[in-house]
Amino acid sequence: MSVEFDSHCVTAQAEDCLQLYIPAASHRGHAASAGSGDGLGTGVDAEHVTGWWPVLSKFHGVEGWPTSAVILPGSNS
Repeated sequence: MSVEFDSHCVTAQAEDCLQLYIPAASHRGHAASAGSGDGLGTGVDAEHVTGWWPVLSKFHGVEGWPTSAVILPGSNS
């Protein structure tokens, strides 16, 4: 998957952030069930969910957003 961010990316509040995660290699077959359908972005602290690895850093505020595409590995399932 390729993810590109607009040059105007910003979060609304200082405590808002975006963190991308990919399934751990040994858990890729279980990636869909690990997030319970919420995309790991709505109340789940994915850093503590076994089987997921954070990609890059957390993005927030106005500065520090990627300026080129972020390529995330896909799954074979």
